[in-house]
Amino acid sequence: MEFQNKNILIIGGGLTGLSAIDFFITMQAKDIFVWDDKAAILANMLKRDKNIKKFEFSAIDEMDFAFCAPGVQTLHRIHPIVQLAKEKSIPVIGDLDLARTIDPLGFHIAITGTNGKSTTSSLVHFILQRCGAQSQIAGNIGIPISNINNVDQYKVFECSSYQLEQCVELKMNYGAILNITPDHLNYHGGMAAYIDSKLKLATSDKLFINYDDKLLMSKLSKKDNVVLFSTQNIIPQGYSLVEKQIYLNQQMLSRLKDTHLLGEHNLQNLICAFAIVHSLLPNCLEPIICAMEEFLPLPHRMQFIGKYKNITFINDSKATNEDSTIKAMQCMQDRVLLIAGGIAKDKGMLALEKYFDKIDKLFLIGSSCESFASQVKERVSFVKSITLDQAVRDLVSYANLNPNSNFIALFSPLCSSLDQYSNFEERGNHFIQLAKKFIDD
Repeated sequence: MEFQNKNILIIGGGLTGLSAIDFFITMQAKDIFVWDDKAAILANMLKRDKNIKKFEFSAIDEMDFAFCAPGVQTLHRIHPIVQLAKEKSIPVIGDLDLARTIDPLGFHIAITGTNGKSTTSSLVHFILQRCGAQSQIAGNIGIPISNINNVDQYKVFECSSYQLEQCVELKMNYGAILNITPDHLNYHGGMAAYIDSKLKLATSDKLFINYDDKLLMSKLSKKDNVVLFSTQNIIPQGYSLVEKQIYLNQQMLSRLKDTHLLGEHNLQNLICAFAIVHSLLPNCLEPIICAMEEFLPLPHRMQFIGKYKNITFINDSKATNEDSTIKAMQCMQDRVLLIAGGIAKDKGMLALEKYFDKIDKLFLIGSSCESFASQVKERVSFVKSITLDQAVRDLVSYANLNPNSNFIALFSPLCSSLDQYSNFEERGNHFIQLAKKFIDD
């Protein structure tokens, strides 16, 4: 895409929007117009450069491109300015569309999935660096895509469904889809549109998909560019990780010792990352395995915080949907003290019905407190703690009443954080802060 001497409209501030302003200035755009629905964010965008202009609807015919930050809706409940741009046949683009303009010759790897994309993207980046390759990570994690360089050979992009929906020209060397389960359905307008956003990666030169995900297999398994990976079967074609042994086309390649990543879902992340890097660097088997064993979990994803008396604190604040908390519960034995709640999705606590017997006590927080209580009444012992501060206090008090039992204090909320926090990171950091008051005591 050519942006020199073009009029650019940027819709949406935040880190991506601000970075886009810098990018289009560097590209010598003619004029840059900005908009955000929140006045404070818009004011911050206008401060970025003295020549930035506030967008007025009357100027729409002057625009050559409309760039949308992730979260600006472009298909369902379309933002009014986006709708106007489309009516005027103005190209509407997202940050993934900028990748090839900045780095036309680099090797681009895009990773998505309802769950696990941050861990897998970070793991691929980490392994590449351990193998001596030049790698940069960007997108939904790391830096905005408009900030990437054209020096490092490999670019690893974590791609959210928001980013994929907005993208017009997706030109990836490798793409990977870990899994698809319901999420962000209000944003996309339903499951079909959410799936469509993820499947945009099918245009990649080579596409890595999860053999164990029935939806992905039904949609993509017959494509010529597909490479399969599995943690449940030693598959005849593709990569497998079964009982700590890694296979390619049913031939054992290596044994994986203990890693720092817990749970079946992290086995998916591990074998996907292995498949990607091994396909690129087949002669680097030993450093790939060593890197996988060294890699530490990202914050807020089954993160061990510490111990206090008979309580082990685990922060899984990234569990913003039911599938994430299900995977967390699969890692648990019993005597789980679960803190859950927020803005509920789909089935709520009933999604965990299979694991109710593992929950010794449930501490409910957030706007879903009453609905979750009604779902589990007479089946799981619970406390309506409402706030996270109170939940941690209630949990410690309960554990103190049972000093001869060992408990896992699992903060895996099952829900979005936006009723009480700005994002899952803020929520997770608050939990860490609360837990450490006891751990460090």
